[in-house]
Amino acid sequence: MPFVHPIARSCVLAAGLLAAASAAAVPQYFIVGDPADPRCQFSTIAAAVSAAQLNGPGLDYVMVATNASYSGQALNVFGQSLLIEGGYADCDLNPDPNQPLTPIIGNGADPVLRIAPSAAGNYEVRLSRVRLSGGGSTTANGGGIRLEPFSNTFVKLSLDNTEVSGNRASGGGGIYAVRGTSPGGQYSVILRAGTRITGNTAGSNGGGLNIVDGSLYIAADDVRIGDNTAGGAGGGIAMLGGTLLVGNPELLGPRNDVSGALVEQNSAGTLGGGIYLFGASTLMEAHELIVNRNTAGGSGGGIAASNGARLSLLRDYSAGLGWYCPPARECSRVSSNQVGNGVASGTRGGALALYGGARAELAQTVVRHNVAQDASAILVDGASVLQTEGVVFTGNRSIDLSNQTGTVIRAGYLSPSAPPDLRIAYSTFMGNVRRDTNGNQQRAIDLVGQQGTTLAVYSSAFLDSPYGWTMYSAHTSDCTLRRSGGALDGNGTHSRDAVTAEPSPFVFLNAGMNDWRPGFNSPLTDFCDSTAYIPRFRDRELQPRCRDEAKANRFGSCDVGAWENDQLFADGYNG
Repeated sequence: MPFVHPIARSCVLAAGLLAAASAAAVPQYFIVGDPADPRCQFSTIAAAVSAAQLNGPGLDYVMVATNASYSGQALNVFGQSLLIEGGYADCDLNPDPNQPLTPIIGNGADPVLRIAPSAAGNYEVRLSRVRLSGGGSTTANGGGIRLEPFSNTFVKLSLDNTEVSGNRASGGGGIYAVRGTSPGGQYSVILRAGTRITGNTAGSNGGGLNIVDGSLYIAADDVRIGDNTAGGAGGGIAMLGGTLLVGNPELLGPRNDVSGALVEQNSAGTLGGGIYLFGASTLMEAHELIVNRNTAGGSGGGIAASNGARLSLLRDYSAGLGWYCPPARECSRVSSNQVGNGVASGTRGGALALYGGARAELAQTVVRHNVAQDASAILVDGASVLQTEGVVFTGNRSIDLSNQTGTVIRAGYLSPSAPPDLRIAYSTFMGNVRRDTNGNQQRAIDLVGQQGTTLAVYSSAFLDSPYGWTMYSAHTSDCTLRRSGGALDGNGTHSRDAVTAEPSPFVFLNAGMNDWRPGFNSPLTDFCDSTAYIPRFRDRELQPRCRDEAKANRFGSCDVGAWENDQLFADGYNG
């Protein structure tokens, strides 16, 4: 089941504790702006923050007008709950939705904002309608924001309609968060709608954000982490211990109109162009996340996970508080990511790379147009585990070498590591390609597993090469549809298998437009039952599984592949 429940509950509990702590003192307003304006109380943000500090640890409000400039900033928040809000034309504080974000520009050496409480307690720091830029240095962590709670403290940092851009650091170019020492406190970072973490640079890990042993919550609506660069791992996000939750982390009301969270156009020198996850204590669960057009120098163009990290990409929620994108938005997608130049030997895992016992579950997700020399979609290395359900793999591109065929998914390992474990269910492989050694484009072999790899395949369609997968160990498959012209892998035990010729107009709704949803008369529809594998999720477009069409069943009422056809009758009537 999805991992959301305890994480979300802890987020809400922390918010309640912070609210109770803030209620202990009367909030005060500290207004910053042009000293020539008599309504402005302070001419610098630092002076307002210091004044708020004297009012006690409860929540105070620093309101920043745009009628003054704020450069050379190195703000410090110690033992204080604080809202820093900009976007006001002057100190009259009349709200204006068209007013630009208030720029707060760093000094090129320190973080623009450092949050480091040492006195025990719960603290909340909110940023709203401000832009933090020009902070940090190449020799210290945290360019835009450095969060470092000490002692027995808990800090909740939230960003709302806020931009952190153009900062630099050794680690965490935009935001660096870590538990302080002796002993370290705890924290959470929340990115709400309208937040942008863009154009930041880290010499090591986390071009956009570097989260160490903490929690990062991202609303799946109008949040963009993009155009960041890391010399090491995690161009957009590096999670080194802790929890990353994307979706509806604050348990707000259900919605069907969100835009998703976007991690795009980031680059990493080594692993995880978009996201890097490290360590057995690292957990990522993402609903309606788009990981798009990221690049990595070594592997994992979109996402890389290692050393026991766990990740889940899906659309379904286990409670009734789901935030869903409209279908045309195609959320829950890993697309157009690349490793290196996509040609050089050893560049693998265009969408996703799993190392060292990492575990990945992909459900209701599109994996499309990713590029790597090998494993154009997913590399599964070592004792790692990959499970897919309701996933479509399409348009991924690899390159053959003289001694190796470029694949969509490759599983392998080196001793003394244990072999990988794969389970592929209700997934569709179509339109993936490889370039052979003569420069010709060929249909891809969808999956290759080294000897020792375990594999089980259920209710899936392998419609690229006639030789859909190649395994060198015993494995099982049930209810598969393959392209004719090849043979099933001789190392496996196969049941209820079928073949189809070159996909006809009846197989897909619109093959010419790369629409791989099945038509009513498709051999994919009403193909199998769920005796061997019970679906855990709805289909890619949130249709319930195993809906019986008004046609003869082959082995049952469940459709094969990523989609459950929603046409009840051959005339195209939708239920």
